[in-house]
Amino acid sequence: MRALNAAHERPLRVVFVCTHNKLRSRTAETIFRGVPGWQVASTGTDRRAETPLTRNLLE
Repeated sequence: MRALNAAHERPLRVVFVCTHNKLRSRTAETIFRGVPGWQVASTGTDRRAETPLTRNLLE
C-alpha cells in the first residue's frame, strides 16, 4: 500500500460508501484507518444513514 499520494505528497483520501452506513462502510473505515498516509471516512447514501453522504465528505 502506498503511504502518500505521490503526485501531491499529501494523504490519500478514501471514502467508503454503502446504503445505511451501519456495517460494510464502517467496517472498511475501521480496517483502513491505520494505513499510514490514508485519511479515511465512511458514509451512507440513504438520508437516514448513520453518517449521510454530504458534499463535504467528497471535497
